[in-house]
Amino acid sequence: MVGPEIDMARQIGQVLGVPVTFVEAGSFNAVVELVAQGRADIGISKLSQTYARLHHVRFSEPYVTLRHALLLNRATIVQLAPGRPPAEVLQTFRGRIGVIAGSASVDFARRNFPRAPLVEFRNWDQAQDALINGQVDALYRD
Repeated sequence: MVGPEIDMARQIGQVLGVPVTFVEAGSFNAVVELVAQGRADIGISKLSQTYARLHHVRFSEPYVTLRHALLLNRATIVQLAPGRPPAEVLQTFRGRIGVIAGSASVDFARRNFPRAPLVEFRNWDQAQDALINGQVDALYRD
């Protein structure tokens, strides 16, 4: 295992003088579940704070802040917005939005686009393929 989160966990363990054992989680929500169930002492991941997650664990100060992004099929926006500004269309967007299952993007997309049906995918590659193939009209994530 490699990456900034792995390095951070090792550094924390070194400073505390404790051995570090890694437990892999299948999703971002699973990271929270492992900590909430006591099966992990800490969870280090690209986790967004959501109200649902805050009911189960406490978050530290973020070590990175990412912005939300919506990747759109421009042809769909043109169809939905004949003569209207795209921003107006997005405020009431009803197109199918792809999100990564078990990610905070699910919660954020529901809150920010309440009229849009969500389609959940196992990973980002599947979500991108769905946008390219017309299965969804947009993708939402950080």
